[in-house]
Amino acid sequence: EDEDARRRALEEKIGPLAAEVAMRAEQHRTPPATPETQHKEQSEVDAILSNEDLRSLLMDPETQRLVQRCGDPDEFRRAMRDPAARARIARLREAGLVQVET
Repeated sequence: EDEDARRRALEEKIGPLAAEVAMRAEQHRTPPATPETQHKEQSEVDAILSNEDLRSLLMDPETQRLVQRCGDPDEFRRAMRDPAARARIARLREAGLVQVET
């Protein structure tokens, strides 16, 4: 019931469509990190950055452009036809830095 009351209040304040967007965003918000979670995440970041190959790959402007472009499925398919781009994506995927959905 609290959620319904919140939704109605939002609808009155910002309208039904904006209220729906706000409620969905709120549902997908990640909870605040605990010290344990922060420590685990920092350990993972440190492990990645201590790997010279991964660090240089992540710092490479071409890799950064590639990852940005691959958010578009057509660009991703195009990139996967390029052996060099495919190898970069594979290295990032193996390290758990990107996910490829099929």
